[in-house]
Amino acid sequence: MGLTHRQWPLGRAGVLLQLNFLYALSEYITLPILALYFHQNLHLPVVQVGILIGIPPLLSSGLGYLAVALTKKLMPISGLIISLCAMILVYSVFMLGPGFWILVLASLLMGLSRGVSQPLTKALFAHHSALFRSPDAAFRLRYLTIAGAATLGPLIVLGLGSVSRRIELALSILTLIIMAVLGIAMRKPLNFQEISLSSVEGFSSWRGHLKTILNPTLILYILAGLLIFWVFSQFETLMPLALENFVTNPQRLFSGLLILNAGLGVVLQTVILFLPKQPPVKLSLYLGNLFFGLAFVAFALAHGHFLLLIFGTVVFSLGEVLAIPGSDIVIDNMSSPDMKVVNFSLAEIRLLGFSLGPVAGSIVLRSFGPQAMFLSSTVLILVGSLLYGAGQWTQTHREAKIAQRMTPP
Repeated sequence: MGLTHRQWPLGRAGVLLQLNFLYALSEYITLPILALYFHQNLHLPVVQVGILIGIPPLLSSGLGYLAVALTKKLMPISGLIISLCAMILVYSVFMLGPGFWILVLASLLMGLSRGVSQPLTKALFAHHSALFRSPDAAFRLRYLTIAGAATLGPLIVLGLGSVSRRIELALSILTLIIMAVLGIAMRKPLNFQEISLSSVEGFSSWRGHLKTILNPTLILYILAGLLIFWVFSQFETLMPLALENFVTNPQRLFSGLLILNAGLGVVLQTVILFLPKQPPVKLSLYLGNLFFGLAFVAFALAHGHFLLLIFGTVVFSLGEVLAIPGSDIVIDNMSSPDMKVVNFSLAEIRLLGFSLGPVAGSIVLRSFGPQAMFLSSTVLILVGSLLYGAGQWTQTHREAKIAQRMTPP
């Protein structure tokens, strides 16, 4: 029997936030160690490490349709539970440390899982945005729970010290099991059945399919988000490998930087949430990208210098709290209520940036060094900012044309 929303702290909003926190925690427990685990424990070359880390976002970026299909055929809770079981299997395979090609298959399964869970989770926050102060606040609170998990995960890694890295993988498995149990127990307060399926039905026709994909505003926002996620992935996945060139304990230093980054994210996002008025999304995106660019310049100049790494991480955190939630907010703002599931599913193509970033970044890192990897990211940030500007122009132009057609002669 499922729980009612009155039996759980903060009601349905609390359920969504807590499940989102658990999912993020399962990822951030392993994030500080996964690249090093592949490289040092399993003795894989840097390029193979980049491939394994890049496969999941590459696959999930094209599988937003799978979330749409599951929403149509099954209750979304079923899709989420299936995806969690797949992630448990993935981390179990990683713990066993088989050959490279078995690890590739596990990474493919991780991509399938994320292709289902992430767009459904975002659509749930969009659908239940009335529970929060505003739709923008819903996505910023979602990010806040992720930042909290990103703080706790590396703290757990630091607390475990020099124990086997397989312990962290086991903890991620335990977190996913708890999330699956809670998701089943609290299916009633989540109200999955309330998600509108009218857009999903229309999306199954080729005409609706083509009309959605060819939306120029959505295309530009997706391309811009892809480039920003590409840059963001350089910090989250390849930074410990870059630090190997300068320090003797990159895992400890990177865990400390992650804690600083996530802690600042919690504080800064909380400050933004309590502002009388949320900052305009256009300003958030441009300022966030500017801070990202400054941070990567600092990383390129650091050469392992502790204070410069701290400065770069602080500036990076400012960029993150502004730009990353903004990427979802612009898509939510442009979507009608019955198109949120479809648009967020299509927008998972942005995750291709999390795939291209580690793969391309590992090649640049091996061939030209960490400075070249960080400086090349600043160019991508500039291009992403221009694409966001173009997307906002097409959205404004389209809304003006609609208003003009509705105005009586």
